[in-house]
Amino acid sequence: MRIVKIVLLALLGIIAVLIIGVSAFIYLAVDDSFPQTDGDLHVAGLDAPVDIYRDQAGIPHIFASSEHDLFFAEGYVHAQDRFWQMGYGSDTIHLADSPHEGPVPS
Repeated sequence: MRIVKIVLLALLGIIAVLIIGVSAFIYLAVDDSFPQTDGDLHVAGLDAPVDIYRDQAGIPHIFASSEHDLFFAEGYVHAQDRFWQMGYGSDTIHLADSPHEGPVPS
């Protein structure tokens, strides 16, 4: 009876560690997919500083001194907001194609 308790406690401990590990992994993976919405960011390719403000709904408002900087910042913000979609699309494409085409080459 004592051995059964020890085995059950060990299994409970292993399950708890797995749940904590998976939860931490999911939190970190989701947290990294959100765009940086505050602070300063220095990006090569701009001719002058660009100000990007987000309203309460998260919609970016871009203020730039030239069209080049405006469109550069717009593309950067758009890519930043859609970064999760690139990973999701890539994963789902590989999952959908693999049964038909065999293993994905690495």
